[in-house]
Amino acid sequence: MHILLLTDIPFDTGSWVGRYMPLVSYLSRKGHKITILMPDHNPRTEGYHLENTENVFIYETGIPFFKKVYEGRKNYSTLILIKIGLQNVIRAIRLAAPLNFDIIIVCKPLPIAAMAGLFFKITRGKKIILDCDDAEVAINSVQSSLQRNIIRIFENIFPRLVDKVLVNSQYIFNRVRKFGISENKITYIPNGVDVERFSKISKDKPLNGNLVIDKIILYYGDLN
Repeated sequence: MHILLLTDIPFDTGSWVGRYMPLVSYLSRKGHKITILMPDHNPRTEGYHLENTENVFIYETGIPFFKKVYEGRKNYSTLILIKIGLQNVIRAIRLAAPLNFDIIIVCKPLPIAAMAGLFFKITRGKKIILDCDDAEVAINSVQSSLQRNIIRIFENIFPRLVDKVLVNSQYIFNRVRKFGISENKITYIPNGVDVERFSKISKDKPLNGNLVIDKIILYYGDLN
């Protein structure tokens, strides 16, 4: 299939590194073509291939809904957020319009990806798979109650408008069920590691020419 993947988050987020990039890599290895539309802090004007892949193509739609600063993240005012959101949605629609894709995956029930996905569901009848991997209202820092309410509206309503919902934990499963989504519409896909990538590591292989690995330490958690 040709999959259109829509997301509000850039590369340097935990969800992209820990969930969506492994998902994209897996689907790519299975022979699917994936076009990703996503924001970035320094968006490129031209599309490009994802590193080490031949059938994953990326278009950057604009800047994300938060500003990257030395301390971490800085939030925008509501008016600026609306402007950023509309610019991203319009560019996403313009970039995807010429494409002959089969299905849409929306990463997180957030405004930019959700609105672009709904546009193609309404105009082309394309099915949408929504992935929910967080309680978005709880984890997204915002400047005002208005911004929080906008996120809440999308998080509560958008799952009802899609064809399938993916969740990464029992907690999110139960949360989505409370939105009125039937159980047969939800699929549980837990977070995990790229087994193929880590299977290539050998403790007998020297590092930097002379340093041999004696012990392997596994750290599991955020690097945020």
